[in-house]
Parts: sequence; C-alpha cells; structure tokens
Amino acid sequence: MIPAQPGRYFLRYEGTKPDGKTDYFENEEVVAWNENGEPLVLDERPDHRHHLRTGSRESNYVGVAETAEGGRTVQLIPGNGWQVEHTEEDGTRWGEPILAWALDVSGWVSPLTTDSDGVGYNLHDSRREYRLYHTDSYELDAQGQRRAADITEGTS
Repeated sequence: MIPAQPGRYFLRYEGTKPDGKTDYFENEEVVAWNENGEPLVLDERPDHRHHLRTGSRESNYVGVAETAEGGRTVQLIPGNGWQVEHTEEDGTRWGEPILAWALDVSGWVSPLTTDSDGVGYNLHDSRREYRLYHTDSYELDAQGQRRAADITEGTS
C-alpha cells in the first residue's frame, strides 16, 4: 500500500442531474493506492469501524480526479460583491455573483458560483471563458479620471 498525498486525489463518479444531463462529482478522498495501483478510500461500516475499500469497483466510477489547487476546502469566504462574466462560444456574455471563495489546505482560493439548477461549482472547473471583477472596481479614462467599469469591455 502506498499512501496518497492528503487532499490531492478524489474518486470521480458520474451522475445525472434532474434535467437528465450527465454530471461528474468527486466526494471521496483517496487515502492510499493498493499494490495494483487502485485507489483506496476510508469507508465506515455499520458498526462505526473504518476500513479501506477500493472505490473503483462502484458502477458509476469513472476515474480519479487530481486537484491542481491542492485539495480539501477548509474555509468558505463570502463573495462580497465579486462577480463573474461568462462568455459563451457564440460571444454572448452574461454575469452572476460569486457566492463564496473556497480556501483549500494548500492556501489556494477558488471562486464558487451556482449553475441554473442551483448546484454550486468551482469556476476553475468551468469550460467557458470568464473574467472576475468586483462591483466597486473602476477604470480610468484618457485624462486619468475615474469612471465606472463597463463589464461589456475586456477579456478574461
């Protein structure tokens, strides 16, 4: 058995959202690897005793996800006026608030928002182009005077 780096690897499963679309989620931390390289997770038995089990034997298992940021969230920080502007493939732009910032064990901070079903997600996992800004941000005009930021300008 080889120990896994804490907070770095998670089992990835496939599920279905209420609208029928496929979704992927990670919810079990890999704590070790067996002699065949299979991921092991800590499982609690009905008698409250813990044991290691191979997570790759579940029917909806699709693989192991490695967190580039460093792992497990240890604190949530309110979004407090931060916004995200998404850009679709056709160039359409739309915005929404950042609900919170997730601080992980390595010190990495990630912006969190929700999808149209109200399910929270990390923007680093987004496949679309986006940019972050604060509602109190501003730009300077050619004369160096402050003007309100126009979210229709700029790129991510």
